[in-house]
Amino acid sequence: MPDNPGQPEPGSRPTTDFTAEYKNLLAERDALKKANEELESRVAACLAELAIAGRELTSEIEARHAAEDRVEELKRASQLADKRKDEFVSTLAHEMRSPLSAIASAVQFMRLQEPDDPRLRRARDAAERQVRHMARLLEDLLDISRITSGSIELQKERLELTPILNNAIETISPLIRERDHSLTLRAPELPLYVVADRGRFVQMIGNLLSNAAKYTPPHGQIQVIARSQGNFAEIRVSDNGIGIPADILPRIFDLFMRMDQSLNRTEKGLGIGLTLARRLAELHGGSVSAHSEGEGKGSEFVVRLPLSS
Repeated sequence: MPDNPGQPEPGSRPTTDFTAEYKNLLAERDALKKANEELESRVAACLAELAIAGRELTSEIEARHAAEDRVEELKRASQLADKRKDEFVSTLAHEMRSPLSAIASAVQFMRLQEPDDPRLRRARDAAERQVRHMARLLEDLLDISRITSGSIELQKERLELTPILNNAIETISPLIRERDHSLTLRAPELPLYVVADRGRFVQMIGNLLSNAAKYTPPHGQIQVIARSQGNFAEIRVSDNGIGIPADILPRIFDLFMRMDQSLNRTEKGLGIGLTLARRLAELHGGSVSAHSEGEGKGSEFVVRLPLSS
């Protein structure tokens, strides 16, 4: 018998509870199997959600592409409409020049006759004024068409600012006298020079002065101030007229934009003058901006052109 009963004999293996270990392994296997099934279920649900999201995304992309195609289609249609509008305006202006020229010749012939009847003279003078007005409208239409098509040509030269402003004032002096306005010019003591097309520069300032005269009630005040601001010549054309409403001010330079007739029932026009003034300024490397405190508070237009050293 061994000396120490209860101790394993030398060289023998310890006994193990294989039944409990086997049960633990089975439990772990079942837990892993259940976790795997839950994982597969979650993956399947995620895949289903991804499939739905993918179909929705595809549908959204297709809708966005369709919208972009529609936008491009509308853009092309708008560009075509603008092109046709410009062509129509240009054609209309050219077609009207011939009959207008004939009317102008007839009015000139009437002036040479010097009728004795004062009523005939008044009728002749009225016809002459309207012919001049129509001629200017046609020229504005043609100028807009030329600028839009890029066919306008500028004959630039170095010009002193003050004589140009005096020329512009002369062009609208009949309207100033007709409405009994007071117009003052404040020019700088030292001459300022710009590089510009003489005729177009006079036309640009004349359009701003004409606008001021039209939208200022009789006996109003118009002021032109010229000065240097840094590297620019600045020309301010201000008046104490009917002003510009806040909702119209951002669109005042739009083509064919006209003030509400309820604000000024006496003046008519095509809404071209201010558009033409701004585009001519831009062609000269400058700008035109508009300012007004509102209805009845007058307006101010500021032209900025690069100075010539």
